[in-house]
Amino acid sequence: LALALSASPWALSFSAPRALGARPLTSVVRRGASDDKPAAAEESAPSMEEHAAALTGDARLEASFGRAAVGTWIMAASMLPGQWRSVPAVLCTIASLQVLRNAASRDRLSGGTFRMLCLGLLAGFSALLFNSGCQVMELTLRSQGVFNVRLAIRVAATIFASVSGLGAAYRALEDHGLPKFKTEIRAAKGRRWLLTLVASGCAFTAVQQLVIGGVLLFYSRYKAVGALRCFVISACAHVCQTAAVAGPKRLSSETYGLLNAAVALDAVVRLSVWVGTEIGVAALPAAPALVTLLSAVGGLLIGKLYTPEK
Repeated sequence: LALALSASPWALSFSAPRALGARPLTSVVRRGASDDKPAAAEESAPSMEEHAAALTGDARLEASFGRAAVGTWIMAASMLPGQWRSVPAVLCTIASLQVLRNAASRDRLSGGTFRMLCLGLLAGFSALLFNSGCQVMELTLRSQGVFNVRLAIRVAATIFASVSGLGAAYRALEDHGLPKFKTEIRAAKGRRWLLTLVASGCAFTAVQQLVIGGVLLFYSRYKAVGALRCFVISACAHVCQTAAVAGPKRLSSETYGLLNAAVALDAVVRLSVWVGTEIGVAALPAAPALVTLLSAVGGLLIGKLYTPEK
């Protein structure tokens, strides 16, 4: 059912009008061209067929990210109320999909931030799809006449989101290439000491989520959450780190505001587990979540308070 929905014609039309309207056909004509040189303008402008094909590709890519977000929302809803602590990891994935959907509508998927998010989603959804296949076999072979409706909905939504997200992320990376990993944490603009602290916290979060997510993915039964933490949240933290290094102007964009807010929400939920724990060895696991919260909120506030220089 999920595979059929992902390939259905009506699903391809999800948010297509905005994508088709993002690049009007009049934009192919060069502004300022003189009337006495129509032939040169015609040669420089792409044909109607080429432009329509490009618009169709953008629309399909944007629609694929949109379908993946819908499936991920259903997956998050199926985790409530029993697994509410795992929902923020899914919300970070939805935030990444929303960012990529907006970038696809503006034809900006060639940027390093968006390629990094595509790489994280490609790896994360690959692990989710494999895990969902194993769960389908378990539902089939071990049901013994008892059908778990909640688990079936979650598995179907995961497969639906994974197929759509995998295809869109792969096509984006195929068109624009793999991203470069940047390890710089020293800011170049603005209040350098503050931005360097924010970048250091984001870099720590990326490494910590990569390790913790890998442990959950390979050595626990929380494999779906582990895959999202290992690949998607670590990618979100990494691009927030590069934004902090670039300066407050970069952090002021809607892209990094949304990603920082999602990472901060995840840190709040992680901290809530340790509320009431006495200060000491038992409270040490809360330290990484606190670092994540401070760096994400710091990046969010720096971006919101940024005012362009006149």
